[in-house]
Amino acid sequence: MKRLKISIILFFIAGGLVIFFGDRHTNVVEAFSSGPPAGFTGAPNENSCSACHSGGKGNGQFTILSVPASYQPGQTYEIQIRHINSNPTRLRWGFQMTAIDAAGFGAGSFTSLGTTTQVVSSDGKSYVQQTLVGTAAGQQGGNLWTFNWTAPAANVGAIGFYAAGNQANNYGTSDGDEIYLTSAMSQGLGPTPTPTSTPTATPTATPTATPTPTPQGFEADNSPRPNGDGFLLSSDVVQIRRFVVGLDQPSPVTNEYQRADAAPSSTRGNGILDSTDTVQTRRYVSGLDAPKLQVA
Repeated sequence: MKRLKISIILFFIAGGLVIFFGDRHTNVVEAFSSGPPAGFTGAPNENSCSACHSGGKGNGQFTILSVPASYQPGQTYEIQIRHINSNPTRLRWGFQMTAIDAAGFGAGSFTSLGTTTQVVSSDGKSYVQQTLVGTAAGQQGGNLWTFNWTAPAANVGAIGFYAAGNQANNYGTSDGDEIYLTSAMSQGLGPTPTPTSTPTATPTATPTATPTPTPQGFEADNSPRPNGDGFLLSSDVVQIRRFVVGLDQPSPVTNEYQRADAAPSSTRGNGILDSTDTVQTRRYVSGLDAPKLQVA
């Protein structure tokens, strides 16, 4: 009889622990549905959603839309984040994004345009993320958020936009969710000059026009071939390594060779594809150097 009483007591203690920790786990997940803590964008020196959610990456898409190729200091731009996934088990959606300069400092600020996004700040960085209603619980196919980003008041060089996304199963736990990372880059422009009146000059012979160099994509942006995609990612490092070892040959009908020839950075290449181009591409991808536009 004494042994039976002890067994009953242990059973209720164990049950209480399961309820306590189970509820605690669910409450944490539900709190993150209202927006994760700052610092989970997958940017350099930051965590991503996979720090709390398990499930890996599926076959969905997670994309930053409308980031300007070049920004004007102080100008405001409309940006979007989009999830796409045809898997019917994906029923809830979340994200967090920040913008930083090449040194890792916050660059510009975000502004919400409605109830589906919110803005938080931490360590001098501005973060935009979903709200509880912005998770669109029960919705299949994907989700889209729209918000504003205002560029820094001064040109700080290249700015990287880093985002982590969660395509969740809406179970109320952190298990079985699909986590995605994406990034985009924007180059700085100088301030708009103040118009001034200019005296009318005496007509002279019209000089021959000099062609203005036009942007031809980012240095080292070679994946996917042949024109890249406007982003500098690890896939660009892999593609340039394939050029260097001779597995692939740059296309002669595009500027693919010039983009792959990324080193030395100061001269936008030296006419040779070798291991230094792979190293320079890694520096662009990791944010150690600001990417440069290839011009022709």
